[in-house]
Amino acid sequence: MLETQEGSMPTRRRTRVTLLAAVVASLLVSGVTFAQQAPRSVNVGTQQPGTVQYSVSSGLAKVVSDAAPFSMVVQAHAGATTFYPMLNSGELDFGLSTGIDLAMSYRGPERMKVAGKNPHAPTPNARLVMRGLPFTAGLLVRKDSPIKTIQDLRGKRLTGEYPAQLGGYINMFAHLASAGMTFSDVVVVPVTSIPQGIDAVVQGRADVTTFGIGAAKAREADAAVGIRHISTDCSPAGQERIRKAAPGYYTRVIKAGTAPGVAGAVVGAVVWDLYWSPTAGNFIEDKLAWEMQQEGMASAGVRHSLLARGEPATHTSISDDNIIRAFWAEWRRLMGMTSNAPPEA
Repeated sequence: MLETQEGSMPTRRRTRVTLLAAVVASLLVSGVTFAQQAPRSVNVGTQQPGTVQYSVSSGLAKVVSDAAPFSMVVQAHAGATTFYPMLNSGELDFGLSTGIDLAMSYRGPERMKVAGKNPHAPTPNARLVMRGLPFTAGLLVRKDSPIKTIQDLRGKRLTGEYPAQLGGYINMFAHLASAGMTFSDVVVVPVTSIPQGIDAVVQGRADVTTFGIGAAKAREADAAVGIRHISTDCSPAGQERIRKAAPGYYTRVIKAGTAPGVAGAVVGAVVWDLYWSPTAGNFIEDKLAWEMQQEGMASAGVRHSLLARGEPATHTSISDDNIIRAFWAEWRRLMGMTSNAPPEA
């Protein structure tokens, strides 16, 4: 789900993705020693083609591959539920997905559930590299649908379940919650992933689905049958219901004409996207992750950032978090800095 600023949504989206990719690429090629140690390629797990996540990952990978001494390869999956185990084991170097998906995966089903669900196995080896772009998902119907408001959804056919892509289930759950409804108030049409949800609407098997506003597959659906987004309840009471139902979600108004199907003011349930990577055996990626965070802090005017781990940092720990700590400790010693001085000091 990609949130875009008011104005020209596609243009601003491309600008922000290009800037992000440029920062990553510049950091990847910084330093002769780092370049010499760089792997031949790194990979990034993401959603299926046609989704905003896939577009963002592809743009990032292209710029990195063009500028870095190695390539970044995009690996598309049915959903985040399928690639998190690969991220945890180290088979994937990076992953791009929604914050709530990642939080549920990192904590595991014993520590966090939303709408009574959490199909993720715990992912203890993942950690946040950087906060990415916020995504906006809107309720979507065919253009000729008699559904005009969210209150019209009662008794209608809505896509649900999303076993391979929990984010789709939570998106729809949050939309319904804004209007004081649950899945028991509608007829659920089971789909595996978010792209399958929009297919169900186009094919007439479902009346309503949820999809990223302005995403490629939404544009394809608009060209095929015509689409229209309907508004989530963005009243103060509606926003409060969303926050209680899905932590991290909130509403945002999208101006008319900024994307296909946005004929009037549309409000989407929004969650911040996060960019993660595994900890095991990836010193190069750790160094890159740290530098990317510093660059992001500088560009945003942020003075402090907190990195934390839920395990003791001892000399016997194998985790390469200790390797990165040792790297900066030695750097500070050679530069004559105090032990807690920031590297840019």
